[in-house]
Amino acid sequence: MKNKKKIIALLAIVAVVLGIMFVIKKIAPPVEKQQGSKQVTIIVKDLEGKEVFNKTFGTDAEYLDQLLEEHAEELQLDISGVGEYGRSVNGLCGIVTEDWSVGPWWIYESENSECCKANGFCPSVDTCIILDGEIYIFSFFSY
Repeated sequence: MKNKKKIIALLAIVAVVLGIMFVIKKIAPPVEKQQGSKQVTIIVKDLEGKEVFNKTFGTDAEYLDQLLEEHAEELQLDISGVGEYGRSVNGLCGIVTEDWSVGPWWIYESENSECCKANGFCPSVDTCIILDGEIYIFSFFSY
């Protein structure tokens, strides 16, 4: 009986500690914004995985969508307004998602983005804080 109470108390303490860690992670921004000039590389791949664009941009932008919009003409960017899940890239380099219900769609990833690492995935482009030296790969993707 005493062992059950100890186990229950220990589990309760662990649950409280995990709850506190969860709240702190949600409250604290995962990545600090970097003010000023930075170099960020954008790579674009078509449906076959062929690289169709690769360029490093100098920017003062803080978020990925701001960088993309700065170079919208060169990237041939088609981007949505803010929706339920943030902003979506609809088109790059003349390749456009025609039907959102069947795809293909634009996704992006980064192996060195602090924002993507902190979240465990790359979030919508309007919430992804960019830092100097990061590389973002946009791929036109279908199942």
